[in-house]
Amino acid sequence: ISIHRNDDEGNPRLIWAKICNAETTGLQVLQGQLNDAVTKPLREIYRDGCILERSPKFLRRLCWWWAMNCAGRKHCKHIGTFSISSLASQNCLNAYHPLITTSSLAYAPVNENGVSPIALICDHRTLDGMLAAQALHSLESKLQNEIITELESISSLRSNVA
Repeated sequence: ISIHRNDDEGNPRLIWAKICNAETTGLQVLQGQLNDAVTKPLREIYRDGCILERSPKFLRRLCWWWAMNCAGRKHCKHIGTFSISSLASQNCLNAYHPLITTSSLAYAPVNENGVSPIALICDHRTLDGMLAAQALHSLESKLQNEIITELESISSLRSNVA
């Protein structure tokens, strides 16, 4: 997940938080992982990136080129296969951001009708457009059913505690 945040010295940074097995992880755990990515020291949550950025420029470029073009398993491990990039907090939908993974999801803020436009950007060499459309329909169904049910159960747990 692309995250724009400040580093330990207060300089703006773009980092990528890695979330593994999100499809089987509860929303509260996912939120905790995102909170950590935004608040914990970079050296703790973005260790590989911090090591790479201290390397000479030619070595960084070589590592990126190799991970992007030669090493499928390393690409999956260090870059990932799916990304989320959103500027919803800035009232924007960034539906045309650069793609370094096989697919990426972008979403806009929820409007007054409770609708949030979503864009799925994919590399057609790895994912057929029809499958991408079916994935968006599946996402909509999960958001309107399973996710709402999980959010309601979290909400009821919090109201029972209070």
